[in-house]
Amino acid sequence: GRSGHRGQDSLAFWGDLDWPWGRGGGPESGHFDNEGMMLAYHLTGDPVLLAAAIEIADLVVYKVLNDEFAQFRYDRTSGNSTSVCAHAWVQTWEDRYLQAIEKILDETRLSKQAGERPVDADGLCPIGGWSASIFLKGTLWFISQYEQATGERHEKAREIVREYRLSYHRYGWCDEAGLPAETVHPDPSKNRYIVYDAAWHPVDALTWAALLEEDDDRRDFE
Repeated sequence: GRSGHRGQDSLAFWGDLDWPWGRGGGPESGHFDNEGMMLAYHLTGDPVLLAAAIEIADLVVYKVLNDEFAQFRYDRTSGNSTSVCAHAWVQTWEDRYLQAIEKILDETRLSKQAGERPVDADGLCPIGGWSASIFLKGTLWFISQYEQATGERHEKAREIVREYRLSYHRYGWCDEAGLPAETVHPDPSKNRYIVYDAAWHPVDALTWAALLEEDDDRRDFE
């Protein structure tokens, strides 16, 4: 139950959440690094890497299906949780990973996540930043794997990508910096960019999302 980046060993367990393997730990999805583990596994064939990745996926399933520190947010937490379970699903084809992803998708619809952010006449709201783009990329990775494996479209996941993508395009740019905004405001003229190398995350996510657009003109525009 430990994340890689900013994780900890058993001597540094923290928190009072009870897990099947004990109390505390580092169950924070925002820093899970399954994709790196899976890449290393495919490059080396080391079964320890696969086992570690699956253990993290099992932790996500436990968190999500039991609503225990589930971290349902349109940021790197739900993005990583979705990606973690998608990787485990294509390795095992076990339904519980799909069940967790389906619950994450249900809980991260824009209508549930908007909160106090004003929703405009088109149902869009101010979102942006590198962390929200990791949420998009996790969902997009799941779509690619699910549709390749089943030959069926996952309409719910596609709709989630569409509504976040359109919100991003409307509200997620900082004119002052000429870069994707990090602090997003209902009035885009007040958007701000925090200067560090994270702008590639939104560019990566929105480029991938544009590939799902079925209108040729809109896709070329994006």
